[in-house]
Amino acid sequence: MARLRESDWLLLLGVLVSQFSVFLCALRLNCMIAAWGRTMPLLPVYRIHLKSLFYFVFVPFSIGADVAKLAMLTGVLERKKMQAAWIVVSDRLVGFISFLSLSFLGFIPTSKVLVRSAGIERGYLLVVVGIILFAVLLFLVPGRRRLGLDSKVKAFQETLHRSLPWTLKALALSILMQLGMCTAVYCAALSFSIQISWVHTVFVISSSMLFQLIPVSVVGLGATELAAVGLFMAVGAGRMDAVLLVSTAYSYKLLSALLGGLLEYWEIWRGKNGLSPELKGKAANF
Repeated sequence: MARLRESDWLLLLGVLVSQFSVFLCALRLNCMIAAWGRTMPLLPVYRIHLKSLFYFVFVPFSIGADVAKLAMLTGVLERKKMQAAWIVVSDRLVGFISFLSLSFLGFIPTSKVLVRSAGIERGYLLVVVGIILFAVLLFLVPGRRRLGLDSKVKAFQETLHRSLPWTLKALALSILMQLGMCTAVYCAALSFSIQISWVHTVFVISSSMLFQLIPVSVVGLGATELAAVGLFMAVGAGRMDAVLLVSTAYSYKLLSALLGGLLEYWEIWRGKNGLSPELKGKAANF
C-alpha cells in the first residue's frame, strides 16, 4: 500500500492505455472477420471480444475466451460454424505471430542483460535459442502430416493469402495492441519508480504471452504470469518489483474481464429468452 500511495497520474494513464489496447484487439478480430469474407459492425465485435475476456479469466485452462468467442460468432454467422471456427483460429494465430515477432525484436537488445544475469556466454545463448526454434519446426511439420492436417492447413493458408490486406491490417493492429499493453505496464513501472526500460518491458510481456499456449490457469493466473515474473527478474527487476508489475498487468486484464462480465450480465438480463444477442442465433441452430 505504501508503494501504491506513491503512484501518480502515470498509473491512470496505464489503465487507459491498457483499455485502448483491448479496443485494438477487437479491431483485429473485426479485420479477421472481414478477411474471411464476412462483415460485422465494430460495436458488436467489441462486445464479443470484451465478453470473451470475462470467460478467459474466469474459466480454467485458458480456453474460455476462444470457446466463448466461437459460440458468439457462431450465433451471429448463422449456419457458418466452420467459418466462425477459422476466424477464431486465425485471430489467435495473428496474435501469436505478433507476440513472437516482438519477443524476437526485444530479445536482440535484451540478450546482453539476460546472459549477464544467467552467467553464460552470449553466443551459447543464441545457439540454444536457435536449436530450440529448429526443434519446434521439426516437431510441427511431421506432426501436422501425422494428423492429416496438410490439406486443411493449405486451404487455410490460401484463404489468408486471398485476404492478405485484411490479414496485414490485423497483424499491424495486433502489434500495436501488444505495444500498448507493454506501454501500460511500463507506465506502472515509472509510477512505482521501478528501474526497467521500455524495451525490456516489451520483451518480457511479449515473451510471457507465448506461454498462453500452456493451457493452465486459475482465475486468469497461470504460466504467463509465472514466466513474466521470472523474465522481469532476469532483466534486472527485484523480486517484489517483478511481482508488482505482473500484478498490475493482471489488474488491467481483470478490469477488462469484469467489464465484459457486467456487459454479459446486462445483455442476458435484457434478453427476452435469457440469452445475450450473440447467443440467440446459436440457440436457433441447435
